[in-house]
Amino acid sequence: TVTYTQVANGDYTVSLTAPEGQIASVTVNGNVENGWDFLYVTDGAGTPLNSDQNTGIFEDATFVSTTGTVSVSIVNDGSVQNGDVTLAFACTTPQTAVTFSVNTANITVGENGMYVGGGVLGNAMAYMMTDDDADGTYEVTVNLDQGTTGNYIFLNSPANGDDWGAKEVLDGQECADPNNWNDRLLPEITGDAMTIQHCFGSCESDGTCPVAPTTYNVTFSVDTSNYPGGLGETDTVYLNGNFNGWCGECNPMSDDDGDGIWTVTISLEDG
Repeated sequence: TVTYTQVANGDYTVSLTAPEGQIASVTVNGNVENGWDFLYVTDGAGTPLNSDQNTGIFEDATFVSTTGTVSVSIVNDGSVQNGDVTLAFACTTPQTAVTFSVNTANITVGENGMYVGGGVLGNAMAYMMTDDDADGTYEVTVNLDQGTTGNYIFLNSPANGDDWGAKEVLDGQECADPNNWNDRLLPEITGDAMTIQHCFGSCESDGTCPVAPTTYNVTFSVDTSNYPGGLGETDTVYLNGNFNGWCGECNPMSDDDGDGIWTVTISLEDG
């Protein structure tokens, strides 16, 4: 709701009433001559809203309602005649400053840097993230319309805006949306500010990353010299156990020197 009153000598007092957090803009058009006619536009606190008051030209001012009412004063220096000034107002959807944060402790960030994009944010290079304190956590703040929902994803060093091969792999994890390329789900945007924290490639929501398990290369060796009847030329020995789910032929062993001793080296986690 906008009301404005013309007072003496072409001055105006304007009040705009809107929901708290509403983004509003006012455009003042005056029949003015650069350098000679002046309109001074201020908010209710006296802060100038003109981009350059000395020119007498005022284009747009954007401000956020914090109390529900914003006052704008347009003061004429006397050279702009009554009726020469017109006012136009517009309101847009309130926005929230959303900070996207991703911990990269378990990956190496490529030379093109870290990005957040996809879904409601845009292409693969929608917003570049920065790590100003070099702690391995990259951040960027994006203003989003309140009520926004949808998808997004983090991308490691995309080559261009279409390089979706650089995005994190979340397939099968609870935070992936299988109906939208396994991207992340954006919570509904509300309030004055939001922070969304994750670890690249996993679903943690507190800004931490799971500790990578310690692994060891373990070599298994078996002497088959007493195998009944011996092994044929086309026979192969396989390693099986609880650690590989008794997978059958997934870990074949080899006897490259033909001495009857078959070996294979696999990586196993500590414990």
